[in-house]
Amino acid sequence: MKFKKILQKLKQKFRENAPNWLFAIVQMVYWALHPKYPFIKIFPARGYWVAQYKRERLYVPSPRTAILGHFLGSYERVYGRYFWIERDEIVLDVGAYIGSFSIAAARKAKKVLAIEPNPKNYTCLQANVSKFANVQTVRKGVWNSKKKLKLYLDPRYPIAHSVVIPPGDKFIEIEVDTLDNIASELGFDKPDFIKINIEG
Repeated sequence: MKFKKILQKLKQKFRENAPNWLFAIVQMVYWALHPKYPFIKIFPARGYWVAQYKRERLYVPSPRTAILGHFLGSYERVYGRYFWIERDEIVLDVGAYIGSFSIAAARKAKKVLAIEPNPKNYTCLQANVSKFANVQTVRKGVWNSKKKLKLYLDPRYPIAHSVVIPPGDKFIEIEVDTLDNIASELGFDKPDFIKINIEG
């Protein structure tokens, strides 16, 4: 029992403190040795990271991104169990991050609006959805009014940035607006499906 606790603590310390290149190598070795998971290559590319499984590439801001879920179709399984997008529906992906949900939705929806405020995540999002003509992206945050806010950046995890609870000292200024304003300005004022995953 003590050994398990020590191992868990060591894993957590490694996740928090290992440099990205070492994290990527260890992750790839784990996937290569684990019989349940596909082998996914992760390599750096011009300030970003690329995860590749067979012929599909996914641009990510960090190797610490939840890469495996994208390639295993997690969104399709989770949403498909309870409800799913019908053909010709209009979808809003609020907190689009790198676009995993937008990609899954774009395979059926008439059009998808992917909203993401972080510039680094947004660049990955644009690259990942570029082959889908029915996906439009916008670099903004969703708030209760139109203004600029400080987005505090998490130094390790690119999904944990926040305007409310600072995970660190570094921040960037982002544009925010109401969801109604963003959607109506871009012709998405009557959505059929809204997915919201934002840290606040």
